[in-house]
Amino acid sequence: MDYKTLWLMMGLLICTIPHAGAATELPVWEPGFWWSLQTHLDFHVEDPDTGDRADMVIDDDAPRYTCESIETRTLTRGQMMTYDVYRLRFSGLLSGSGTADVDLTDIEIPLELRNGTIIGETWIDVDTLGTVYTNRFITAELYAYIFFTWQKVGDAEIAITEEYEPVRDTVHFPVDTGNTWTDTMTLFTYGRYAVEYDMGSGPQQEEGTFDDSITLTVDFNVSGTETYKTWECYLIDGVSQGNPGDFLARYAPVVRNNAYLSMMNISLPEQGLLLREMTQELMDYDLTPAPTPTPSPTPDPGVTGVTLHLNNDMFEERDLFHLSRTVVNSGPETVVDEYVLLDVFGQYWFWPGWSAAGDYQRRTLAGGTVYAPATLLAFEWPQVSGEVNGLRFWAALLETSTQDLFGEYDMIEWGYR
Repeated sequence: MDYKTLWLMMGLLICTIPHAGAATELPVWEPGFWWSLQTHLDFHVEDPDTGDRADMVIDDDAPRYTCESIETRTLTRGQMMTYDVYRLRFSGLLSGSGTADVDLTDIEIPLELRNGTIIGETWIDVDTLGTVYTNRFITAELYAYIFFTWQKVGDAEIAITEEYEPVRDTVHFPVDTGNTWTDTMTLFTYGRYAVEYDMGSGPQQEEGTFDDSITLTVDFNVSGTETYKTWECYLIDGVSQGNPGDFLARYAPVVRNNAYLSMMNISLPEQGLLLREMTQELMDYDLTPAPTPTPSPTPDPGVTGVTLHLNNDMFEERDLFHLSRTVVNSGPETVVDEYVLLDVFGQYWFWPGWSAAGDYQRRTLAGGTVYAPATLLAFEWPQVSGEVNGLRFWAALLETSTQDLFGEYDMIEWGYR
């Protein structure tokens, strides 16, 4: 079976990012705010070329979307517009179950997605709270019920990015009951996928890239207010133009976000997709601003080397873990081997693959350049037992031609409990 459509649509729809909604005034978000959203997805995909089809239901574990900062970001598609955005990071687990009709055999094979993980970030426009950009990386193991037993038949991963032009402006602020509006935006979707599987006819491997766009128009109406759970919410109805589909949102001013969101009966025939149901429910939130962090020192443009940045030195369950680094080359252009490694009491794992082999990345450094901080690791800290201190990250640049140390190296010590 060609799993391209299955994984593309799963990546496109699962864990839809937090949306702003109706309120009398535009709410303000601050670094440290977070929302945990439980997403349920039920869809049918059918490959327009081969006729292969699958039905899947996918659920996540309500990953936490944490507002990290306000930054200026520029899109890479369309008119490449620039926005001031709230930058939110998220990570979590997902699982799924369903059936697939493989190679036109008309035999529906039960499938499960197990040990799935999702990690990513999203940008929300400061001026409208509309969605600007979402990136996510998804991995999962593929199991099938074959010969009366569940068997692991493969692994899959997808990296997918969505950009909106203009922003996905679900609600215009300020807004009151009875307000109506039409939101028209172009969605750019691009990324890559890879699936390795064996359904009994020998190993198969599919991988590729995608880069597509679609223009969506939705008519919205604030139909009233109601109590949902313990929150007073504005009730927002929407109907898409061109493609059938119904939208419903319950926006709660007290949580400054949607308490509930659903999209029903959305059909995209060219992509072979029928979205029966997608719901997203707010499970928990915290609008407590984060303590003012100690700013990372600005890299000295006169000091060559690498500097590590870690957002905390002690991590607890559901904390955001964010490791980044800055590189400076104050001299002429040169080629270096960049090493970053995790030191667990004398045992080492090397970036970028985080394997025990001596991995590194070779790169050409432009002369007289201070490179912007780049993320090396970003995820939500899991539940672990015990307390550990004294873990370390090391980073260094070696001249490729001589393997001599190039500039300053760096080390960060951290732990968890």
